[in-house]
Amino acid sequence: CRIITGSDDFSGAALTNPTVPSEYTNAKKSFVKIGRHAILGTNVVVFPGVTIGEGAAVGAGCIVRKDLEPWTIYAGIDCKKIKTRPSDEMKRLEAKLLREKGLRC
Repeated sequence: CRIITGSDDFSGAALTNPTVPSEYTNAKKSFVKIGRHAILGTNVVVFPGVTIGEGAAVGAGCIVRKDLEPWTIYAGIDCKKIKTRPSDEMKRLEAKLLREKGLRC
């Protein structure tokens, strides 16, 4: 997958190219936050400023332009919500693993 934290403005209101001085560009630069237990499928593209909630699952080929809800499954190029994802079992397994390995989160 690709996590994009900066992108040029393609509207024509500014110049584009990393070699152009910043006062002539309108690049968007921001964070991407990915929550615990989130999973991104093959060829997912995540754009700047997006938060992927804890436990969210994103199907292969999705383009993520907006925040994704926790424990939700998304699919399709336009990243549509298709159903919720159960969290109880994953959290139980995580706690068991941490106990067995003597670790803490």
